Amino acid sequence: MPELTRYHCGFCDADLTGAPIPKASILKGYYPDGVTHYSQLIGVEYPYGHAERYDGVSENMCPACGVRVGRWSGKVLTNGECEPRYGVDLSVSA
Repeated sequence: MPELTRYHCGFCDADLTGAPIPKASILKGYYPDGVTHYSQLIGVEYPYGHAERYDGVSENMCPACGVRVGRWSGKVLTNGECEPRYGVDLSVSA
């Protein structure tokens, strides 16, 4: 199955490498070792009041083709579908 990563969309083969990160920021240790460029990957955060609201990114989206992938589940999300908080649907009892 194709993957959506920080720098590549396996669904549409888009290169998601962004602009170079300023060397001064890299030298100050603001980024992990080996990271030299920003990413164009879009992190989607659900708004306040949303049933699956999480204080952070819940899904990632490719700006080229619009594919959406859940942050925790890794599942491709269809129109109207959202990523359950932490990738677990708490409404389903065990």
